[in-house]
Amino acid sequence: MKLSSNPLILFLEHKKAFDKHRKEHYNEAQNIKLARALIAKELAELEDDGEPVATTFAESASPSSQEQQVSLERCGLTQSNQ
Repeated sequence: MKLSSNPLILFLEHKKAFDKHRKEHYNEAQNIKLARALIAKELAELEDDGEPVATTFAESASPSSQEQQVSLERCGLTQSNQ
């Protein structure tokens, strides 16, 4: 960006840069909306197929209580020993 001493040129350059950043920001917001809609559509399709769907990371990452019990038994521990 070439700096100029003319205030009008400085203003126009600033306005152009500002408009560019504003358009990028709104484009990003639109991309987020589209991504959320796509995720919702895919989750709905999975639910229609009868597959259980974890709706949060915690649900998908945490083992079930039965899996926890099996892991404890393999280690020689039980829930009562803890």
